[in-house]
Amino acid sequence: MAVCFIRKKQALWLAVVFALAALAALSQAGVEPTPVLKVRYVPDGDTIMLRDGTLVRYIGVDSPETAKKYSSSQPFAQKARSANQKLVKNGVRLEYGPELLDHYERTLAYVYTDDGVFVNAQMLRLGLAWCLFVAPNTDRFDKLLAVQRLAMDEGQGIWANLDKSAGPVVGNPRSMRFHLPEHYAPTKNARLFNSVWDAFYDGYAPCATCLPDWQTTKWPKK
Repeated sequence: MAVCFIRKKQALWLAVVFALAALAALSQAGVEPTPVLKVRYVPDGDTIMLRDGTLVRYIGVDSPETAKKYSSSQPFAQKARSANQKLVKNGVRLEYGPELLDHYERTLAYVYTDDGVFVNAQMLRLGLAWCLFVAPNTDRFDKLLAVQRLAMDEGQGIWANLDKSAGPVVGNPRSMRFHLPEHYAPTKNARLFNSVWDAFYDGYAPCATCLPDWQTTKWPKK
């Protein structure tokens, strides 16, 4: 038992070291190419509006939705928005992936603070966002996932409240989304996860159609 505990502790320590190294590398990447841009408004934890009116959507992450006309805020939405506001208050620098705009015509970017902190990764580090795989902007996904796993292991933010037994769910490896089993016709490559936790840990994100409020979904008792 003692040996198993030591090995588990060593594995966690190595995961922490790797995640922190990934975060450091991401925070040092590409701060030079763009000038500092001032932020006018922060609607939530994964989007900002620049002073010129440009909406910028963070690449590779998603955060809880704030209140809309016909829906209330999701858990941790206001904390995510507040954290984002604090990070970008002095302006941001942007880096772009292969795809510049999403289907809402928002600019897609890796966002850095004026002093070089990688905002996309920092939101994950705080446990106030989760990884969102969207091709073709996936070149930093593995490093972002390492940061998310560190937040999960430490029980940061949303991960402190997530029941590790909640599930099962079915993952689509092409889209990297997970679904309720009754809402997804599995293909031969589909992945069955025993829990939502396991799906997140492997980099999958909840389907926006069948799991729009995954934090408050009532899961059957096992």
